Order: sequence, then structure tokens, then C-alpha cells
Amino acid sequence: MILRPGFRVLVAGCGEIARRVHLPYLTTHPCRPEIVLYDTDPATASRAAKEFGLRVHDGPPSAAGAEAAVICTPPSSHADLAVVLLEAGAHVVCEKPLADTIEGAQRIAGAARRHRREVFPCYTNRFRDDVGVFHELLASGEIGKPQQVSARWRRRSGTPGTQGALSAGVLWDLGSHLVDLALRLTGWSGQATVLATATSAEYEPGAADEGWYGSSAPASAAPVVDTVHGLARFSGGGALSLEVSWHAHDVRDEVLIRVTGTRGVAELRTLFGFSPDRRTVPSPAIRVTTDNDPRWRIVLDQQSREPVEYRRQLDLAFSTPRTDPARRLADLTSAVTSVALCDAFARSLTTGASVTALLPEDTRS
Repeated sequence: MILRPGFRVLVAGCGEIARRVHLPYLTTHPCRPEIVLYDTDPATASRAAKEFGLRVHDGPPSAAGAEAAVICTPPSSHADLAVVLLEAGAHVVCEKPLADTIEGAQRIAGAARRHRREVFPCYTNRFRDDVGVFHELLASGEIGKPQQVSARWRRRSGTPGTQGALSAGVLWDLGSHLVDLALRLTGWSGQATVLATATSAEYEPGAADEGWYGSSAPASAAPVVDTVHGLARFSGGGALSLEVSWHAHDVRDEVLIRVTGTRGVAELRTLFGFSPDRRTVPSPAIRVTTDNDPRWRIVLDQQSREPVEYRRQLDLAFSTPRTDPARRLADLTSAVTSVALCDAFARSLTTGASVTALLPEDTRS
């Protein structure tokens, strides 16, 4: 979907991510599209309209006459809203996760096929330089076939202040990114046996509201759960260990993805998002060791200090032809696959037992 003058874009959901990422991008785009806002909370929509000099759409989002829509609402609303907008003829750019159930993700993919419209899932960390280098390293076969992935994202004090993120929970907020990357890095699909457990949040009074995470609507209470551990075992071989936390007791925020293969080990140490620790992540960003050379070799010294991946993904969504090979990063089937695994983790958390998930095959090139 290439923007052009007069191209009408509906931004649905006017909270933190819309105001921090999507609206600054769209309002400064050289094609000057027509932007209209929608939010179930009129006050939130009005604040964003005043801040960016835009108008609020009065009525259902399907009646906005939009050629494209950007969904920035809480994850529980993504499926219904995306399907309605696709049926109305709009292309859709959807914030992660694509949906919060596998059924919802499949509904979106089905509607996109039926109505011949594009869905661009915003799994932002697919578009990072360090992730791209790490993917190329694994694809080269230097460490052999991936057998185990350990992925963790720990925030020292990063409990969301937005109600949408809090309602989604730490699994969908942070875990959806790690699951998406783990599956894309390895290509694992098929049947998986999944088990997850959660740690109850215990804060000193007010501690959950004192972190660095920006907020347009301060949280009224601490989350019930702030840390999730998960394990997925794939029938074709391979295991994923997952850890995500909003309130870890660490010196700094941390993202670490460690892939053990048949011939070696590769590590990506980085930091996603807008954490203030992003500028102080210890180097190296990527290192590798193999059976032939047991010493660690530095592949990439430092990660990007600026969050350029947010703008990069929107350049691909709005300014790059669909036929461009770079658009493979927006593959919809892989987004459905990652939702399927997150859904399995969520069901295990609910039932307290292991569950079986069937993951669609990843279509990445």
C-alpha cells in the first residue's frame, strides 16, 4: 500500500504506541495522507486530535472510508476490528500481537485472502539490524541445525502504565516478540508440546507505577502476573525456553537470545523497545562459538542505540511495493504461527497443564 496525496488512513486506537510511533510517522510523511482518528474513548481521541492537528471519525470504524487502517488498540480487539476493516475494503497495519488467540489470527488471515487486502503485522523487532545479522548467521549453518533456543526479556522496572498493555499481560506484551523471533530464526513449526508457569506480582505500594514505561493513563493497580516462564518442545526436534518479566530485580533491562545448534552456539544480547538502558547494553551484541573454534568470536559489536526499527517497518508498510523482497519481513503466515504458540503458552497458564499446539508452516523466504 503506497501512500499518495489524499490517501485516507484511519488510526484506530490513540494511546501510547499511536502517539509515539504511528501518528508522528504519518503526519510527517511527504505524501501527506489524510488521517482520521478513532478510539472507543472520546477523550483519548480528542487529545490525540489536538496534539497532531487531526480530526476524529464520528461513527463505526468501518464507515470511515479508509483505504488503510492502523490498529493500535488492545490485543483483545485486534481480530474483530481487523476483520471489519478488511471487509470494508481497507488494508490493515496491525500492532503486535496480530491477535490474542489462534482463532482470531486465522480469522484475520482468512479475511485478508477473501477480500484481497494486505495485512502488515508490526512485529517491530523483525526489522532490526542486529536481528537481521543474527538471522543471517544462523542461516549460514555455522552452528549447524538449531536444537535449542533460550530467549529472555527482563525489565528491571518496566511495568506498563497503559491499560491496554496491562490487560494483554506480559506474555503477549513481551513474549509475543520473543516467540515470533524464535520461530523465524529457526523455522520450527508443526506440533509442539507447551508448558508455562507464572510468578505472581508482589510490589511495594506504588512500585508498579514508578518504572520508566511511559503512560497516557496511569495504571490503577499492579498486574496480577509480571513474570512468565515457558517451555515448548517441537515434534520435529528443537526446544524453546522462554522468560519474560516486567519487574525483574536486575541492574538493567536485558534481552538475550541464545541458540544452540549441532555444531556451536550463537548469542544475541540486545534491548528492544524504548528502554532507557538501550544506550548502555554491554557489547558484543552478537557472538558465536563452534566445535572447530571454541573461543567466542564477535560477529557484531554493538546494537543500534536508536529505535530506527519502528520507522523502518512503517516505511516498508507504506512506502515499499509489495513485490519488494524486503516485504518478506511482514509475512502474515509467520505472524499467525507465532500467535499459535503464544496462544498455547496462554492456555497452559490458564489450565496449569501442558497443552499441544499445531503451528502452521512458516512461509518465510
